[in-house]
Amino acid sequence: CEREIDGVRTRGFSVSFSKRYITLAPVATVVGLAFNAIDESRPEGRRELGITCALIPVPQPGMQIGRRHHPMNSSFMNGPIKGQDVFVPMDWIIGGEHRVGQGWRMLMECLAAGRAISLPALGAATQQTSVFVANGYGQIRNQFGLPIGRFDAVAGTIAAMAVELYATDAARRYTAAVLDQGEQPSVASAILKVQLTEAGRRSVNHAMDILGGKGIISGPSNLLSVAYRHMPIAITVEGANILTRSLIIFGQGAVRCHPFVMREMQAVQQNDAQALGQALIGHAGHVARNLWRSLFGAPMAGTPPAALEKEARLLARLSAKYALTCDLAMGLLGGRLKRMELLSARLGDCLAHLYLASCCLWRYVFDANADLLPFARAAMRVELDAAEEVLRDLYANFPTPGRRLIGALVLSRTAHLAPLRDVQLLALAQLLRTRPDLVARLCPDVSTPKTGGLLDLMQALELSRQLSDDATALNKLVRRTCSFEEAAQGMPNPELALAYLRAADRVIQVDDFAP
Repeated sequence: CEREIDGVRTRGFSVSFSKRYITLAPVATVVGLAFNAIDESRPEGRRELGITCALIPVPQPGMQIGRRHHPMNSSFMNGPIKGQDVFVPMDWIIGGEHRVGQGWRMLMECLAAGRAISLPALGAATQQTSVFVANGYGQIRNQFGLPIGRFDAVAGTIAAMAVELYATDAARRYTAAVLDQGEQPSVASAILKVQLTEAGRRSVNHAMDILGGKGIISGPSNLLSVAYRHMPIAITVEGANILTRSLIIFGQGAVRCHPFVMREMQAVQQNDAQALGQALIGHAGHVARNLWRSLFGAPMAGTPPAALEKEARLLARLSAKYALTCDLAMGLLGGRLKRMELLSARLGDCLAHLYLASCCLWRYVFDANADLLPFARAAMRVELDAAEEVLRDLYANFPTPGRRLIGALVLSRTAHLAPLRDVQLLALAQLLRTRPDLVARLCPDVSTPKTGGLLDLMQALELSRQLSDDATALNKLVRRTCSFEEAAQGMPNPELALAYLRAADRVIQVDDFAP
């Protein structure tokens, strides 16, 4: 349509919309809007121009903006935007008039970058904080005469949290490095969004279990209530995880990442028999190679570190098995696979676990830090074990005759790695208790606040390190004397001992308020 702006007839679109969940909407000065452009002047059947993106200055006639949502009562600025016959001149279209109808590609390219940075960073921050808090609180809080972090159930949980953190943080850093090189990893960004936000949710849940009553009492001294309350926001925004996991990861990756499927589709569209034949021959060779590699071992690109060679070889073989499984699924199920969301989700899960295992390998080589080898090896084993379990579950649910035979063939001759044993988890927990430098490397982004429960915990941990082995004897004296002052007098450094007892008491105590 056309409207007069400042005395000049201007071409553009009249757009009506009603949007919710818009980040920064209450304080926005510019609104990015995607809409389906229609040109009524064109003949019937050619009027829809496609999804188009525009930048609209605020305010505008017909636009209602400024109200806000309260996601889980957080300070997160988010709100609705409504518009009735808002005029969008061609100059406001991103890229100008010749970019009308190209909005979908713009959205996907922007989403690939943004989804790989912001939400994974939030998930990683939640994990780092949860691991730091759970490990630290486990050293300060005593029960039955022992720090609760020494009880196997607590220690094993903290170690498992740290192992998962090593893997997810490796994936976050690796994908960020890929983005820095100008790539647009849409499938990897979807994997990160799901895996890191879900890992953040698992981690904060475990940490809340370890904190017990300390975790559920609101107030300045609470360590995790804000992260616990806000974690569902990250799970939901930019594509709910249940949708992303079941439709997006494998749905995008099956075509985008396959070396021949896209060429086959283009050849069919262009009615190019020669190109289709070449693509089919290449595809058949691809399947044959992956079958061979699944059964007899897959080659590796480069030389893996000797300490992780077994894990790297299994990663290569499982990758070949996964690639063969994808071809079998697409070939045997065809278009039905897109509608079989549980099966698609398993294919996406397997890809995600293999990706995280690859990132663990990259991180160990990139960091060149042998001290973190136990966590790198444990993280790779956990991810590879999960990938193989997903593949077995997938074939158990494959809706074709002979699924058992196919699954037995594809999954045969796998050189299994022993899963993490209890003794290995407890050894990792011991490292976390005795090596604060390792905790700092696993949780490098946990900063020191000015006030609150986290500052109290950090101060208590520092005093505990200064006391060293005397902390155990001091706690026994407290139980016997029921007095901080008397117990401190029985130590070589009474001033330090009293400071520690008071700091530890601040960590344990919770807030209370007038009725």
